Amino acid sequence: MLGNLALVLLFPPCDYLSLAHQWLPAFDGFYFALDLPLNRRINQDFLTLEVLVILINGSLGWLLINHARGIDTRGRMTRGLIGFLILNLMLVMLFPPFSDYRSLSRSVIPSFEGFYFVFGDNSQRRLVDEVLYIEIAMLLANAALVWLIIRESDMQDEMLERRRPAVR
Repeated sequence: MLGNLALVLLFPPCDYLSLAHQWLPAFDGFYFALDLPLNRRINQDFLTLEVLVILINGSLGWLLINHARGIDTRGRMTRGLIGFLILNLMLVMLFPPFSDYRSLSRSVIPSFEGFYFVFGDNSQRRLVDEVLYIEIAMLLANAALVWLIIRESDMQDEMLERRRPAVR
């Protein structure tokens, strides 16, 4: 969780301020926070949303791991992780990032408008697949890291059980 927060805060989402369109902000991408290019500003709303999602997922994961500490966790933690990953992927796919077609016609750069329900009226919006790919890749990478941590702790538990002398 702390690594994700550091990554999000080091590379925040930025808007391009278009001089040709009365400084109209349009989503431009993720830039290093200490070296923002000219005419770019941090998109505070998007950054807040990212931080909140990381904190909520991290808190839920922490609660689930602490709840399952005293229980035999072989397989249970892995199934929980897969369920958590499926839930997050469903939310990402149900509320993908969209941009407005009208803002695309007024500027050369694509803009990011927000996350909308995929089955809603999105006739005036286009899917921002770059942001969707980043979301899915980060979910899968985080799930893989957590799975490796779970596997490592299970292997350590097995090694400790083998070293204990048998009680007769």
